[in-house]
Amino acid sequence: MSASEQHASERLFSQVKAGQLMCTAIEPLRPTQLAGEAARALVTQRLKSLPVVDTVGRRRGLLLRKDFLHACHLRERS
Repeated sequence: MSASEQHASERLFSQVKAGQLMCTAIEPLRPTQLAGEAARALVTQRLKSLPVVDTVGRRRGLLLRKDFLHACHLRERS
């Protein structure tokens, strides 16, 4: 990021809190969900990642779109 881009970013977002920008209406994934269901959830919610939570809602991890690409690449190599 150039100095001018950094200055503009700081000027625009210096008073903005993460909670004001975050997406709150998401449906998290469960560890037991099949990969196809998880992929559909990412697409239908128009997100690049979704949290994976356990039965009491504790975050266990994060599933990214690129995780699917990585898995496909590994399958092609084997």
